[in-house]
Amino acid sequence: MLQRPAGRGFAMGVLQLEVLDFRGPTRWRWRLTEFGGRFLADHEVRLNSQAPEYEAFTDLHLYLRWHAAPDRRLTSEAELVARVGRWIGEQVLGPVASAIVARNPVTVRLALPPEAAVLGYRPLELAHVNGRPLALQNVSFVVENLEESASANGAKVPVGERLRMLAVFSQPVGTSALNLRRERYALTRLIHTVAAINQKAIELHVLQYGVTRERLTDVLLEGSGWDVVHISGHGLPAGLLLEQADGRPDRLSSSVLVSLLEPAKQHIKLITMSSCHSAAVTAVEQLQLLGIRPPSGASMEMSGTQEQAGTAPLPAVVAEVVRRLDCATLAMRYPVVDDFAIGLAQHLYDLVLGKGQPLPRALQLTLPEVAADPPTPAAPALSVATPALFGARSVDLQLSLPEGRPVVFNETITKLAEFPPQPNRFVGRVDTMARANLALAPYSGQSGIALHGLAGAGKTACALELVYTHEQNFQRLIWHKAPNEGDDITGALTNLALALERQLPGLQLAHLVNDATALRAFLPKLTEFQERSRVLLVLDNLESLLTERGDWRDERYGWLVDALVGHDGLGRVILTARRPPQVLDARVQVQPLHALPLEETVLLARELPNLRRLVDGNAGLEEAAGRALMARTLSLVQGHPALLELADGQATDPTALEERLAEADRAWLAGKTSLAAFFEQGESAATDRDYLRVLEGWTRGVVRGLPIDAMSLFEVLCCLEEDDSCFGVMRRSPGG
Repeated sequence: MLQRPAGRGFAMGVLQLEVLDFRGPTRWRWRLTEFGGRFLADHEVRLNSQAPEYEAFTDLHLYLRWHAAPDRRLTSEAELVARVGRWIGEQVLGPVASAIVARNPVTVRLALPPEAAVLGYRPLELAHVNGRPLALQNVSFVVENLEESASANGAKVPVGERLRMLAVFSQPVGTSALNLRRERYALTRLIHTVAAINQKAIELHVLQYGVTRERLTDVLLEGSGWDVVHISGHGLPAGLLLEQADGRPDRLSSSVLVSLLEPAKQHIKLITMSSCHSAAVTAVEQLQLLGIRPPSGASMEMSGTQEQAGTAPLPAVVAEVVRRLDCATLAMRYPVVDDFAIGLAQHLYDLVLGKGQPLPRALQLTLPEVAADPPTPAAPALSVATPALFGARSVDLQLSLPEGRPVVFNETITKLAEFPPQPNRFVGRVDTMARANLALAPYSGQSGIALHGLAGAGKTACALELVYTHEQNFQRLIWHKAPNEGDDITGALTNLALALERQLPGLQLAHLVNDATALRAFLPKLTEFQERSRVLLVLDNLESLLTERGDWRDERYGWLVDALVGHDGLGRVILTARRPPQVLDARVQVQPLHALPLEETVLLARELPNLRRLVDGNAGLEEAAGRALMARTLSLVQGHPALLELADGQATDPTALEERLAEADRAWLAGKTSLAAFFEQGESAATDRDYLRVLEGWTRGVVRGLPIDAMSLFEVLCCLEEDDSCFGVMRRSPGG
């Protein structure tokens, strides 16, 4: 048996499992040999196509969707998966399975003739030996089509000064929700951490929101090439969904998708492909757990997606990738939930990129860490058989990364220094983000974006999401927050001018703000600068500078904004306010933000730890009582993100949460607001004023419940300027 180093004291073996005498998907013979040819075991396969286990073997994901008991889905799925695993071990692999385990840790090269290619998409790793699946016993299968192996195209271009990784997250407008943002956020943090801790040189480029063919092609044509490509999004039986210029789905066949990737072929060593479990399914399941009937528009995704007709997106796409790109490929047999996708990427990339483990060994070490026992909603029983390796290069792929550069202060990598941190959670807003993304493109014909809507709806979060996903696309990023509504705005323009000077070296503006003639004479120069420069400026919280009608309270602020957006060039401005300016340049894209729809509200609640415990039965209440409280919470927050966050804060004490919900209920009743539409139609009928009244009542209720010392501290903090509301200032204050 050929030995390969595998780390952690193990020697990695490679076995070959051949298919002989293939007569169809129920009749063939296995022969297991060492890589050099020595015989180890064989097995005559004779499967009963009428057996329920055979039906599950051919499409386990769909089988579980139809046969698992809905009222105990996790447990029922685990029972079915275990039964199928035992059947695969006994009927499909037979003595071959035990022979493989006897030589672990091992990579099994599954050599398939073209007529037996279908076997490469069956979950052989699920086969049980001694009561456990092969995937959890240091066994990896690598599916290799013999014709594809014969057409391999020689050596790849080695990794250059740094490993270059491209991550693509595509979610077109109008498709069911995926929580790709959470996966992207986790992957970005992971790669930066892996590079820093292991002192490796890694460059990560992320595409999310507005991932069109043109944009992907432009990135793939970069001369330095891409060593690793990570693709996550909606999958179809014959390809993947990207986006058109207006955000609508652009269905790519597997052939077209690979054609887009082909210019980077000589550089690509590894492609990871994940067809995500629709969050619409997750939301519907969560609603059913809570005893809420999903709105009429919700569906279980049994048509129009990868689940249609029981076909998976895997065969067509993977076959094209391996045949034409000749690279190692890690693909998901079945759609995955975001928790599993995040955990898998976290462990696998740390081992492959950070620790230098071979790809098969990295997968062996990863699966026990992410496949929960007993199964959980984050890692259901099917997870263990979901990741699969394809292509001859997967057998021994081991990436050698160059050392990272010495740590020195470099202003070009601190572009976000003055920005607030990226929000940990950001759910939905796909339509808003897709259209805003188009406006930020260099030749969009738009010079800015104005986001407006009710307090706490997520305007600032959307602006930050856009900035953090476009960090690499702008030379300079500038942040400024206007005074809070009701505060003194006398020095607002001066503060903005000073912020611009601080973040744009060489600009001299502050001395002009009190000289209207000099200021207006200078502003055309600022317009030309914006036109010629790739600069993104965020002006946040502008409602304090606007009247109720949307007129500028200080006309000089309007002059400055007009100068910043009055061009057809490269610079962009993002404005956020509760109401939009009455007069804006036509080249500014104006987007209203409302409360989240029911589906996205459920997804956000699922990410909030205390509310999630209510659903999972871990909040100190009976399961039914916890879920009833969660359903009441959803009804009374009506999709408002800030209210949902406040509810999560109170959910550590269910009694306190009940009190806040009762107050919210009274506030809704006082405004005669109908709450039924939220559950019946999936959208709230509440107005901005309704939400503001409930927010105020909730806040006052929380304050009334504080101990006297905490209430006094809260009142003091409310009187401080925002920059002074910090621990250091409080300690220096009298009696602090």
